[in-house]
Amino acid sequence: MRTAMIDNSRGWGGAEQMLLSLSAGIRSRCDAVSVFLREGAGTVEPFRRAGLAVWSFPRRGPRMVGGLLQLLRIVRREGFDLIHVHRNHDLVVGKMAALAAGAPLLLTQHCLLGSISAWHIGLADRIVTVSRYIGTDMEKKIPVPGRQSGHNL
Repeated sequence: MRTAMIDNSRGWGGAEQMLLSLSAGIRSRCDAVSVFLREGAGTVEPFRRAGLAVWSFPRRGPRMVGGLLQLLRIVRREGFDLIHVHRNHDLVVGKMAALAAGAPLLLTQHCLLGSISAWHIGLADRIVTVSRYIGTDMEKKIPVPGRQSGHNL
């Protein structure tokens, strides 16, 4: 299984540490794990030092469009089986990558949602939350009939 992780974080925190640990763990069980990160972010070097395949792209400014097109070309070429994002703010880019790869999009939600639409959250094919607290908050804000309750939405 080939997995692509996409994260737009600028700095380093608990979610980024978890993403690094998860990526290293998955790499030991899969054919490949690649990580797509924000150019110049504090996340790039720790992931490279861990020996993971890392691509970094501009996520703001005039170079952003070219970076997004490059990300989509790489995702299509590499043939990923799963695209995995770790916060709802990466859903749009993640969905574009999933469509380019012909792969499902998984969202792991690490924090409470701000104002967000059901359409936006609906871009994910599957949602996992890091806690029951986060899952319950999501269910209150984005009710979906027939959805399982608990932190595995």
